[in-house]
Amino acid sequence: IGQYYTPNFIIKYILKNTMEKVNILENPFITVIDISCGAGYFLLQAYDLLKVKFTSNLKELREKYRNTIYTVEKNGQIKEVKGNEYWCNENIHYHLLTHCIYGADKDSTAVELTKIALLAKESDSKVDSLNIVKCDSLVKWESDIKWKDIEDQLGSGNTKGNFLLEYKDNNDIWIEKTISMDKAIEITSLGRFWSRKYDIVVGNPPYIGHKQLDIPYKEWLLKKYKHVFRDKSDLSFCFFQRIIDILSLEGIAGIITS
Repeated sequence: IGQYYTPNFIIKYILKNTMEKVNILENPFITVIDISCGAGYFLLQAYDLLKVKFTSNLKELREKYRNTIYTVEKNGQIKEVKGNEYWCNENIHYHLLTHCIYGADKDSTAVELTKIALLAKESDSKVDSLNIVKCDSLVKWESDIKWKDIEDQLGSGNTKGNFLLEYKDNNDIWIEKTISMDKAIEITSLGRFWSRKYDIVVGNPPYIGHKQLDIPYKEWLLKKYKHVFRDKSDLSFCFFQRIIDILSLEGIAGIITS
């Protein structure tokens, strides 16, 4: 599946060149994503780097955002607090995992390993959910699937478990099908995840030659990524395009290419 785990010194080099000058006082909700995160090596080091930045600037954060209202969720309970209470050592782990660190991968085992490793950064972690998702990052969940319609159906109190999904096929024609409630929740979550723009993208995208791709998937790529993917292209080209698509206007990407 195109996995080549990255040497530690290269991860450090990439993070140094993408994150060292991040100003968390100006943007305390900085977002870092790896869309082929594997077991989370880039994200774990991004966590460490950001934790140092937040810890060393807590006094300034409290002063600058003392009257800003923040939401904290612990043990299923949602609480609103002012910035002078929110910005403390106790909340840094929660803040990083809830608002700053994002990841995606097709490999379910890798996704679980990433979640476990991030939660283990604090032994008594009280974070209920992480922004690490299992999916094909090349699917344009935010635009090729009418996830907001599904969200509306979920909000309407539909308890029958039959939800109408509309999505684009290879020829960009809208198709309808019925899905379960679990699938509806998953698609809504992925739609929100991929609808946002990210400040920093890091990682080592999958490198898979065209001969190793199965025919239906290759045909799908030829349609959906026609500007970068040709007959003998590598899968990584599609990841480069996807990374550009999800970057914020002033975003920075630090990735490995061939």
